[in-house]
Amino acid sequence: MKKRLLVVLTIIFSLFLLVGCSGQNQAPAGEGGADSSSILLPDSARKIIYTVDARINSDDFIKISDEIKSKMNPAEDWVEAEHRTNDSVQITLRIRTIRLNDFLEDIKSNYSPKTLNITSKDVSLEYSDTEAIKASIQKSIETLEALKESAQSVSEMLEIEKQLTNYREQYNKLSRDLIVYDSLIEYSTVRIYIYGRKADPQPPYGQTLSGSFRRGWIATLATMKFFLQAVVTLIPFLLIIVPVALIVLAIVFNKKIKEFFKKKKQSKEEPENKEVIDDNEELDKDIDTKEEK
Repeated sequence: MKKRLLVVLTIIFSLFLLVGCSGQNQAPAGEGGADSSSILLPDSARKIIYTVDARINSDDFIKISDEIKSKMNPAEDWVEAEHRTNDSVQITLRIRTIRLNDFLEDIKSNYSPKTLNITSKDVSLEYSDTEAIKASIQKSIETLEALKESAQSVSEMLEIEKQLTNYREQYNKLSRDLIVYDSLIEYSTVRIYIYGRKADPQPPYGQTLSGSFRRGWIATLATMKFFLQAVVTLIPFLLIIVPVALIVLAIVFNKKIKEFFKKKKQSKEEPENKEVIDDNEELDKDIDTKEEK
């Protein structure tokens, strides 16, 4: 039974590698910029992610921002992020791709953006590879589940369950990746920067002070985090490189190190010898004195 289990696991692993290699042998996905005047939306077989960056100058940037947001379809589109300052508004919108052309044409005709950049990334191959690997893993899971029912020992069942857990984790990750792809493909990202004269009054001094404290605290935490990360990064270096360097230095300067310790040992022995000689000289003097007497 163990041999049969080993053969089945080998087949599953080979199938998984075969699917992965087949995806690598295909040509890489294309990526490029689209014409700023219009986007030629591909058919449903193509998986393309669009990103738009536009800059608009206006005396009443808050009004323009509200007008642009009102052009969104509330049932499908949404505001992903918005940041306001005293003289600008930055909004990130998610617009359904099938209506992206109309939305941008409206922006261009009504607000004459100073810049309008459109980029596109074709992820068709990555998407199809992810789907193929997911399908392969699904078949492996079904095979292991059938094999688990016919397991004849506890150890065999535990081994199969371990493989199932691993494949299920991969399957769930691939499912999440496909959800992210679908979101980016179906809803394009549109970032609009609107600049103008200062329309909002200066914030109160207390608000400015609290903002400065908050930024300083964030900067302090970021600095501490950087130094901590640097120390942790250096630990492998200290544990491996430094001992090796010390060993190399000990080998290179072995002769000098021996001479140093030899001299140090001789310098310690010389005072002791000197004391013995002095004691002998004093003893000789006492003997001579006694003889004279």
